[in-house]
Amino acid sequence: MDYRRILLSIITILMALPLFAQLQKGKASYYSKRATGARTASGERLHHDSMTCAHRTYPFGTLLKVTNPNNGSSVVMTVTDRGPFGHG
Repeated sequence: MDYRRILLSIITILMALPLFAQLQKGKASYYSKRATGARTASGERLHHDSMTCAHRTYPFGTLLKVTNPNNGSSVVMTVTDRGPFGHG
């Protein structure tokens, strides 16, 4: 076997993975200070200023990059909860 060819193939695949990232648009909300200490759907305790988020389908622990389209600011958040469940 040509190990260099296999290694090159693996590196190429790994470098291309970010190209398959999904793009979703939506509205953001926040957890109020009153929610601090409540348990999320994953069982973790919530803190109102932690960098966590809710998503309907992504697995807990998934890292999501959230970008404000008005100013281009981005943060990376961890999915720890389910939702949103409101209409619209």
